[in-house]
Amino acid sequence: ENNAGQAEAFQYTATASGTVTTLAVYVDSTNTATKIVVGLYSDTGANNPGTLLTSGTITSPVAGAWNSVTVPAATVVSGTKYWIAILGPTGAGIARFRDVPSGGGPTQTSSQTNLAVLPTTWSTGTKFGNAPASAWGGQ
Repeated sequence: ENNAGQAEAFQYTATASGTVTTLAVYVDSTNTATKIVVGLYSDTGANNPGTLLTSGTITSPVAGAWNSVTVPAATVVSGTKYWIAILGPTGAGIARFRDVPSGGGPTQTSSQTNLAVLPTTWSTGTKFGNAPASAWGGQ
């Protein structure tokens, strides 16, 4: 969970090449956000999110369940690192999603704390070494 207006991105490695047209996140039962923005970022090559490849908004997210959104198509390549970002927009409540405080790959918050949408280019805030989210991208 992050304050409304601050995004968090989680690093994943594509397991297959193809086109991402759906992004999903497990919304925690304590969620209060009325909408959640989910996006897919490239990796800069230095273990940081780079450019926003695609995104979508989950309206009226269902707490305690997987929530998905159809997004404009983005091509991914097997074995390549990408970042899935989650944002509870400013004024929409606190987005609470399932993540684990240990294990997994790197994650980082955005430096901006008043976002209504995901930024085109990521700006790094705080970095963490071990917090996988329950999120995925696929067809």
